[in-house]
Order: sequence, then structure tokens, then C-alpha cells
Amino acid sequence: MLRTAVKKGSYHDSVVLMLLTNQISTIQGVKKASVMMATPANKDIFKQSGLDTKELMESTANDMVIVADVEEESLLDTIMKEAEEFFQKQSVSAGNGKESQSARSWDQALGQLPDANLAVISIPGAYAALEADRALDEDMNVFMFSDNVTIEDEKNLKEKAHEKGLVVMGPDCGTSIIQGVPIAFTNSVTPGAIGIIGASGTGIQELTTIIDRLGEGVKNAIGTGGRDLSTQVGGITMMDMIDAMEDDDSVAVMIVISKPPAKAVREKVSARLSVCKKPVITLFLGETRVS
Repeated sequence: MLRTAVKKGSYHDSVVLMLLTNQISTIQGVKKASVMMATPANKDIFKQSGLDTKELMESTANDMVIVADVEEESLLDTIMKEAEEFFQKQSVSAGNGKESQSARSWDQALGQLPDANLAVISIPGAYAALEADRALDEDMNVFMFSDNVTIEDEKNLKEKAHEKGLVVMGPDCGTSIIQGVPIAFTNSVTPGAIGIIGASGTGIQELTTIIDRLGEGVKNAIGTGGRDLSTQVGGITMMDMIDAMEDDDSVAVMIVISKPPAKAVREKVSARLSVCKKPVITLFLGETRVS
């Protein structure tokens, strides 16, 4: 039987909710479970998993929703207790039980990490663009895990980053590896001399693990966000990252992977790669013709 719990106005990072989903799924009597924010995209994922309910569909993007297929109705109470304990543990550092250092404003954050050059943004989409713009003003690169950012905001942010010599990864960017360090929902793989630029998060994940299994390593795997190669955005992040990896002496081979881009953007990217000084492998997933 399907049971649903909705926490109104309770926002949590998508990676955190994935971890909670894994934990709840181990409870005896829970056949299947999923915990996500009730965004339109996530509602589709619930549906595809056979976990769509009336309460879910009535929820908003700012609501956290737990849907579980359970053997007994009373298990929902167990699940909610498990979730509450899980979130309480998130505020405590894993080794010594001390409260983790946190900041409630940009000024506090910059005071704690004055040399930071990357901001990871995972908040409701309605606010994500504003915070990304602030990060660019602070001369930080931006990794936007958040989705539901308008394509107009995405273009404006990426144009601003380009002018400042920075980069915006995303929106809806779930995975990247920067200088060998995994960001967000990313596999830990062997460092090496391969650089990847991708507008396909699942493509990057699969590719990095294959490279690792074959005994090679990845230096950078930069996610651009799925709309970067659209006509509206024009491949701003993709083009900037090609330049950056070409100039990076630690990257020996480049790989570009994405879903099929808009025709004009594909031609622009292909023309740039054709004069690249380093070996390049290009894969546009789903294309049936190679030119």
C-alpha cells in the first residue's frame, strides 16, 4: 500500500534526500520509497517509479514529500521517526559530535572562507538565480544543483560569468569533478589526465566510472547543465570550458558528451573542437548520423 507524508515548506538538498531515501528503503516492511521535493520534474520521477499519490500531486515545489510502498500502514510512523532522526544528525559533524560550522549570511560565509572560489547552490529555484548572481559578484564560480531556474536567468548568469572569467555549471547540474574533487552526486574515481565536459549528468557518471574501471583517471568532469547547448543559451559554459581545458597542461585528452544539441550550437562547438590543440573525443548521445 502507498502512504504519503508531506512536509510543507520544508526544503532539503537533493543529495541529502537521496541519502534519506536509501536509509528508509532498508526498513523492514518497506517495499519501495522515495523522498524528494515536489517539483514538476520530481513528480514525474515519482510517477515513473509507481509512487504517485493524490497528496503528492497536490504538493508544491517547496514541499518535501515521502512516498512509500509499505506492508503495514503503521510503518509510516516509523519512517517519519527515521526521517526526523536523520535530519537531526545532519546538523552534527560525523566524527566528534560537535555542531558543524554554519553561516546564515553571505558576510558570515565569506568571513569563514575568505579564499573560497566556488559556490555550490542547492536551494529552491525561485531564489537560486539571485544567490548565483551574488556569488559571481564575489568572484566565485558557481555550481547550481538547483532546478526550476528560468532559461533567461541561466543565460544572463552565464554571460556574466563569461565576462568575469568565471563559470556557471548548471542549473540542474548534479555532478562534476573539479581538480579531482567530486562535487554533489558524483562517484569518487581515480585522478588522471582526462578532462570531460558534459551536458548529460548520467553520461558523465557512466563515462567516469568506465574510465576508472579501465585504469585511467579523470582530472576534471564539468557539468554544464542540460540546457547549455540549447539555442537560447548557446553553449556558453561548454565553449568556455573547452578553452579552459585546452589551456590546462594537466589535461591530456578531452571528452565532450551531451544529449543532441541545437543544430547551430552543435556546429559552433564542432568548429571549435576541430581546431583544438589536444585530442578530443565527442559523443552526442542519441544522434544517428555522424558528420
